[in-house]
Amino acid sequence: MTMKKIMTIPLEFVNYDQMWAIQIEIFPGKLSDWCLNLCLMEKGMIESLVLVDDDDKCRHKIIINLDPVLVHRGSVQIKDNKINISISTTELGHWLSFFLQYYSRGFADVDHIDVDLDSTSGYVGKEVGLMFKVTEYLPPLSSNEARRKLGL
Repeated sequence: MTMKKIMTIPLEFVNYDQMWAIQIEIFPGKLSDWCLNLCLMEKGMIESLVLVDDDDKCRHKIIINLDPVLVHRGSVQIKDNKINISISTTELGHWLSFFLQYYSRGFADVDHIDVDLDSTSGYVGKEVGLMFKVTEYLPPLSSNEARRKLGL
């Protein structure tokens, strides 16, 4: 199987002190395609999902593959303008849970999720992470509300 799907979606590299973050923004208009592609990957119907920046600010192409033998969340390898991200079956399940719930309710519980990746090729000597941002989410809890929900 060599089938891949290509999506144009907002991508951005953000330089933090100790790491680079690859930010992928999932707008409501792209959410159904995003969820479908993740489901196709889970079922083995596509081998990879290729993400290309929708306005060419980010010149990198992101290729997401499922690697069922991975025991950690995922790994990233950066070479030239390609960013290869391999994720575990468990990690794909986390993504599906978050995004399918977001799709079904029309909002997410949080504004983003972070994914720590093992880097097989350091990028400018820093760690590389992945951040999925969404636009429709619940407001953050106040400290009093968090304590109440936790029974403290």
